[in-house]
Amino acid sequence: MKLRALPSIFAALLLCSAFTNSPTKAAHENPPQNPPPGNQEAEHKASPGPKPPILKHRAHKAVAKTGTHKAHKKTLHDSAGEPNKVVVRNGGAKEGSAQLTPATSPAQARHQRASTATLLAVTDANLKRVAGRQLTRAQQSMLEEIQTYMRQAKAAAASADTNRAQTLAYKARLLSDELARK
Repeated sequence: MKLRALPSIFAALLLCSAFTNSPTKAAHENPPQNPPPGNQEAEHKASPGPKPPILKHRAHKAVAKTGTHKAHKKTLHDSAGEPNKVVVRNGGAKEGSAQLTPATSPAQARHQRASTATLLAVTDANLKRVAGRQLTRAQQSMLEEIQTYMRQAKAAAASADTNRAQTLAYKARLLSDELARK
């Protein structure tokens, strides 16, 4: 019996909602937006309808493809004697990269110079052992690389870059050891 009553309840709800949203009630609440028919002709002649918008094309600026942007820096001076702030715009400044090296004590520098000299002496001894042999192209290439490392190590030692000199001498020694084994 309950199931038979559902359709009649829905029908009653629809009727109630239709009655509450009737056109007569809506007409009283919201008056019509259109003016009386007699005035439309006079207004139509007095003011023409809205004109369609006029489309204008914008000229595009030419964009340079080369890296011509320069970073703008602004320096702010502080009256309290604090260090100045530097504001860098447009993604950063293009400056030369500075190589950072750790500070070495004089004793450490002496040790690195002695180590470099020893490494270069051992490398030179290995190259003398290899000098009498017939070398393949790969071995000749390795020999040239060893000689390049040795030249660079000596140049770094002469310019007081003991860290770099020791590193290059070590690379030369490792390669010369491998070449001497073959």
